[in-house]
Amino acid sequence: MTRLLTTLTVLLLSVGNALAEPTEDAKAVISQWAEAFIAKDVDQIVGLYQGDALFWPTIINEPANNQDAARAYFVAAFKHPNPATKVEVTSRSTLVLSDEVVVDAGVVEVSRDIDGTAQATPLRFHFVLAKSNGDWKIAAHHSSLMPVKP
Repeated sequence: MTRLLTTLTVLLLSVGNALAEPTEDAKAVISQWAEAFIAKDVDQIVGLYQGDALFWPTIINEPANNQDAARAYFVAAFKHPNPATKVEVTSRSTLVLSDEVVVDAGVVEVSRDIDGTAQATPLRFHFVLAKSNGDWKIAAHHSSLMPVKP
């Protein structure tokens, strides 16, 4: 009986560790995304996306599915007169679909300095991250403004 319990414990810990790894890898990509966004590094941020990633960020009206659209979006976004000074994930839920696909969704606050005052805008986000050739990449990205409370 002790041997069975030990074996089951080892198996459960192994499964937990296996699921934790994709979750942590996915969160690391999101952190890299936030750092590249603050640094206004177009090449770094676009490099986090798969070539055919589904891309529908906050201020475009139609989804796109290529890195050229992502590049054009970030080039324009980084020319904003009040660029982002901070990106902070304030809540999130992560769903591991497999060893190679993770969905991460939540709320991020993007802060901008406007007339000397930091103003934070909460946005919903949804990333699908996929592992390909050993690298985690963003396969889908959607973000939108939080709805106004009635």
